[in-house]
Amino acid sequence: MKLELLMKIPERGKDEGLAAYAQRLSELYSKTYSTEIRKHRGQFFTPEQVSTFMVGIFEILHKTIRLLDPGAGAGILSAA
Repeated sequence: MKLELLMKIPERGKDEGLAAYAQRLSELYSKTYSTEIRKHRGQFFTPEQVSTFMVGIFEILHKTIRLLDPGAGAGILSAA
């Protein structure tokens, strides 16, 4: 049943930014699985505000960048 819920991934809203969409996906996943299960699996999601803050620390000097998102759960760090 939980797999069925996750297979119905909602589409991104027309005016929804990538970071907000990733936040919504992580919230959906968090509602589907208990804190205990996610903790046991080592699954934690970075809040949108933290991701946006982290991105704001860096000065992007080039049009093309390489980014390593170590978690890549819902992709919120990459999206921010």
